[in-house]
Formats: sequence, C-alpha cells, structure tokens
Amino acid sequence: MLRLNVHLVERQRARPAGISTGSAAPDGAEASSAGAHAHRTTGTQNASTQSPGAVVGAPAAVAGAAGEGTIFGHPRNAFVRAADEAEIRARDCPGRRPFHTLLTVQDRMYMQWQTYLAWYHFVKQQKSDFCTDMVAMTRLLASADGKPDGLMALMPTHVSAQLGHDKTRGFQVINRPWSVLQFLQSPMYKERVLEEYVLILEGDHILLRPIPNRATPDTPVGFFFPYMSPDQVPDHPRVVGKWYKGPREHVQPTGPSPALLHVKMLEQITSDWYDLSVELKRDRETDICFGWVLEMWGYTLTCARHGIRHLVWQQFQIEPSATWRQNVTAEQPYIFHYTFGHEYTRDGMPMVGQVGEWSFDKRQYFGGFPASPLGEPPECAFEATKVLVSLFNEGSAASPPWRERAVTLARDTTRMQAPPPLNQSAPAYLAVVGTGPWVMTSPAWKARAPNAFFFFEKGRAHTPIGSASWSLSDEGDQILFNFCARDLLTVSSDEGGRPMLSGSTYTFSLAERHGAPVGVDPAMWETPLAKRIIGAGPYAWAGTPVVVFMDKGALHTPWAAGTWRIDEGDPEQVVVDFLGARCHIRFLPCGRFISVRQSDGDVVQGSTQIGERAQRRCYELR
Repeated sequence: MLRLNVHLVERQRARPAGISTGSAAPDGAEASSAGAHAHRTTGTQNASTQSPGAVVGAPAAVAGAAGEGTIFGHPRNAFVRAADEAEIRARDCPGRRPFHTLLTVQDRMYMQWQTYLAWYHFVKQQKSDFCTDMVAMTRLLASADGKPDGLMALMPTHVSAQLGHDKTRGFQVINRPWSVLQFLQSPMYKERVLEEYVLILEGDHILLRPIPNRATPDTPVGFFFPYMSPDQVPDHPRVVGKWYKGPREHVQPTGPSPALLHVKMLEQITSDWYDLSVELKRDRETDICFGWVLEMWGYTLTCARHGIRHLVWQQFQIEPSATWRQNVTAEQPYIFHYTFGHEYTRDGMPMVGQVGEWSFDKRQYFGGFPASPLGEPPECAFEATKVLVSLFNEGSAASPPWRERAVTLARDTTRMQAPPPLNQSAPAYLAVVGTGPWVMTSPAWKARAPNAFFFFEKGRAHTPIGSASWSLSDEGDQILFNFCARDLLTVSSDEGGRPMLSGSTYTFSLAERHGAPVGVDPAMWETPLAKRIIGAGPYAWAGTPVVVFMDKGALHTPWAAGTWRIDEGDPEQVVVDFLGARCHIRFLPCGRFISVRQSDGDVVQGSTQIGERAQRRCYELR
C-alpha cells in the first residue's frame, strides 16, 4: 500500500534557484506578503512508492508564466497570461483566504483543448477580482513515461508517469489520485503551493466567476452529485456497505472534483483515495455497480473512513444537458462542467439518448479540437447550451493553435441545415398527423403492450420502444417510415372502412380511441391554438413521455386516455380530463407547457422531448 508520511515543518517562502514560477517579483515583494496570506506549513516527504511500469517522481516541469517557450509552434506571449502570483499574494486584502488550484489532466488531444479552455477562463476570472482567493494554478499531467507535452509553456505543470493497466484496468481516471499523490511527494509541491487550501479541478471545468474559499481546516467543500447517492440504485447500499461499515449517510454524494480542502486534509487522504480506487476497480461487482464514477466513489468512501464531512455546495458548479433544464443566469454557479452532451432537433427540441440534429458533446473530439467557432445552437435550445457555446467560442478564439488543430467531423453537428418542410396538405400527411394511436398488426407486435404508434409534424414519430422518423413520398400519398426497418407505407382502409397503413414489413390499423369531449362545437378544432397543438410533439409530462393532443379532442397520456378542449373562458388555454382529474394547460414558446391541476393547484411542466432511438431496442422484435 502506498503511504505518504508527512512531518509538518514550517514552510520556507523562498523558492530554490532554477524553478520558474512566474515573472520575477519586485524586491521585497515576498517579504511584504506576510499579512496577505496565511503562513502555511507543509511536510517533508518520506514516501515509499512503487509505480507499476512508470518512473517514480517524474521530473516536474514549470514554464510559461515569464513568456518563455512555444506552444505547438506559437510563442508563449501569444496566449492569455496569468497575473503574477507573487504580486497577487502580496495584495492587501484583509480577510482573504487564498487557495491554489490543481488541474488534473492526461496527455491526450481530447484534454489538450479542454486545458486551453480551463486555463483561459481561470485567468479571466482571476483577473476580474483584485482580492481573489484564486492565487495560482498548477496543472497535474499524467503522461506515458512522464513525458512533457506541447502545453508545458502554457502554464505551470507537474508531470508524472501514468499508471499501467494492472492498476487502471483501462479506467484511466484513476490517474487523478495518482497524479495528486505524485505531486504531493515531489519537491515542486512545497515550491508551488504556498497556500493553506487547494481546489481540485478537471479539464472540462470552465470558471464562470471567481470562486470564494468556503472551506475550513476541518470541513472541505464539495458538489452534490445526484448519481453519487448511496441509495441511487438498488445495488448501491449493499456495495457501499462492502467498503464502509459506518452509517450510510456518512457517505456523501460528492466527489474529488470540484473539491476545495485544506492541504493537511489532502495530504491525509490522497494515498488512501488512490489505493481504494485501485481496489474498487479490481472488484468486479463494485466495478459494475460504480461504473464511470468509480474513482469518485474512491474519494467519497475514503473521506467517510477518515470521518470527513463536506460542506455540499450546490452552487459550486452546474452540469447541464438538453435532457434536464438548467439556467446558468438564474442559478449563478461558479463552474460550468460540460460533461454531458447537448442534443437538439434543428428547431431546438431536446433529444434524449441519441446524437442530436444539432449536437455538441466533448466525446466527439477525442482526435482533435472542436471547430472554432462552434455553430450557434437553435433558437429554442436551453440557455445553458447557449452559454456553453459562447464560452467555447471566446476561449478558442484566444488560442492561436486552435483552428489549425481542429478536426472536421463527418458531419458538423453544430451547423446542420434544416430539411425542406413536409407538405401539410398531402393525403398521407393528413391521414397520420393528429390521428392515432396506430396499432402495429405485425406478428411480433400483436401481443405487445403498449402497442401505440404516433406520427407527428416535422417527420417525428413515437413508438413503444423509442423515437423514429418518417417522410413523404414525392407524390405525397405514401409514408417512408424509418423504424427498425425502412418501409414504404400506403394509406388504405380495411373491410370495415377503418384507416390502415400497409407496407412490405409493417402494417398498422387505427385503434379505438377515447370518446371526444361532450358538447364541444366542432369549430373549436379550427381555432389557432387547436391547429397549433394537434400533431405537435411528442410531449413529455414532467419528463415522462408520451402526451399526444389528437384531433377531435382525443388525448393520450402515459397513464390513461383522456380528452382535451379549448377553455371557453380563455382561448389561449386548454382543459384536459384524465384519470378523474382536470388540468388547465397553457402552452409556451419552444414546445413547452405548464399544467395546473384544478383540485389542488399542483403545477407540472411539460415539453417536447425526442426519446432514445427505437433502433437500439429492435432486437426485442426478433
């Protein structure tokens, strides 16, 4: 087991010769900083480590702040420059509690462009506040054999040899605690980190404003990750219990990034954080249960074992996507974590579990930098997506090598052009849009429940196993249905006169539907609001699909059929009845609505939502 034995001694402020950490400070600047930041203690290193297939204590490399060196062939002074660290430390800011930021990354193209963005926005926010707590940043780079990369001149960097497969078992994130451990054991640690606190970040973090230090010597600050709750999935309590025998509530739903903690606490837990992460990965059941957040569990379980309780700060960061609606302006977070994809239709409707017609996901750019600038999101995309694109475009424009290293995707998913609109007067369009549910009569579906298909405007379709698409034939009398197989459907009628859709693979008939609302003037279905919502969608009710407003007042919901009509007292509002409840719905721009239940005033939001593609579940039909 790796162990870091630390004997606390008084930290020397003077830096040894030969280490460049920035422009030379004015004479007396270091001495005058005594009142500007806490006098920090550190430890002499007495570590016994054995790196599997790696060089222990790989040489640290620090460069760039003084303007020396090049970055992928471009001079250092062409890039954004951080404020002088000695000058920041010397500022007269009573009550300030400075911290040192550690940016943990690996030597991959995928993380190089993330590093550019993280560094650019760190410097921007650092310079925006004269009395900032964000004094300095050091990059912790894990690379093959501890080799420097092309960004050494950009920012102060410590390099360590990345772990071998016997430790990571392919899960490279374990290099995070490993690189922190290697840094703590290096001379560079006491040379660089003069502050009492450290903030741990990762490459896909963009700072939105200066972060204040809310940590104390005994209480670190972490972020609440909903997917880190010990009760999130059925297996979590049991698997967590294998590694921590105390009360389950002591295992907090937080992680090591972002985390702001005292240096003594970091020294105390890092060896165990690394060791436990390796152990968790070796245990097959735990590996399956914890998945892509396994190293985060290594951190939070280690903290629980050490009796450490975090201040869980929800405003610490934001993790938006197109699946759930978050607003950066309203929530005012400090960090934008772009770990999730932003997937939309061309008109800005969220798409779940699939690559969108407009799409940005960091995982699309393992082999090169994203385009600069990124194409603007659709008008109806969530505010957080628009903020992210703006942050990207600002940072990439300030990085000279960006465009020459950008990759061209097979299709530029941020610059998709909308297809021509469907002919809404075509016979096949009129036969399927606003009607339904359609029941598939093919043998594989006869016994399935549910068995309800819907065709919506703009070529969207909803099936029991996910989303699909459709288009019109050139003549407009047939439907090209893209489902598990591509089939050309002809509109016809059965012997009883009921509409049918017939193709070589699929056959549909129109199902019996719930009765229309009583006493409604047929002219109601020709009003502007009725025309707007019939065939629109598919809608999700509080995130649960699918809600369909069909012609003649028929309503389909995930729970039961119902009816809808225009509110006689308010032509901009719809009244729906299902499951014995009445709700009043007001439709908003961009495919959204708000429902208020009449009996108790309960408010629910709904929106157009394109679900996971049906093709992923077509195996169920075999």
